[in-house]
Amino acid sequence: MCFQPVKAKLLATIMLCSLGSGVAYANDISLSPATPSVSVGTDVSFNLIYNFSDVSLGGGLNVWYGDYSSAVPTHTFTNGNGLSFASFTYNPTLPANDTNFFSFAPTSTSDHLDGIAFGSLDGLPTSGSVTIGTLVFHTNHVGNYYLTLNDNANAGGFVDTGNPAQQLLYTYTGAVVQVTSAVPELDSVYLLISGMGALLVRARRMQATTAKHSI
Repeated sequence: MCFQPVKAKLLATIMLCSLGSGVAYANDISLSPATPSVSVGTDVSFNLIYNFSDVSLGGGLNVWYGDYSSAVPTHTFTNGNGLSFASFTYNPTLPANDTNFFSFAPTSTSDHLDGIAFGSLDGLPTSGSVTIGTLVFHTNHVGNYYLTLNDNANAGGFVDTGNPAQQLLYTYTGAVVQVTSAVPELDSVYLLISGMGALLVRARRMQATTAKHSI
């Protein structure tokens, strides 16, 4: 099930956890926005959102990213250089997060970010959606790029404050970014049309002059 610790390469289980298994829990960790569309060559940012109604001591997760064209069960986690990891920054105002004890920056690998951890001995907030931090990726190629989440083998999953041996029930909700071809700015389009118009007028004048001299 999605709330059990998983090995990093159990792809089918990861996808079910990341994209939703159809079971709704009161606790969820997600990426926002869920379906951004950006031009190739630009950066795209995601907020990592924590929303638990149960009090958790904390835990850790991985973020996988790649480009896929087949059905969900046969996805493979390879980014194909379509996305490049740029940065992850913790929310400096995150309530109750013990940055000295629980938090550590993720390790960037060829296909995922390994280990975004956060927590507090007093328990993480249960007052609604809280931004854990912000992920930034650079877009290199046109295509659809999925970001999926799963428990980190070393720091996850998210456990009960009163009983650290008891793992809470929760879901992961991923995201997909559509990278499109760059669209010329209106000023550039205007200049292009104006230039073409000037060339056309000049060509017609040259034709008229040639015709006049040939008479």
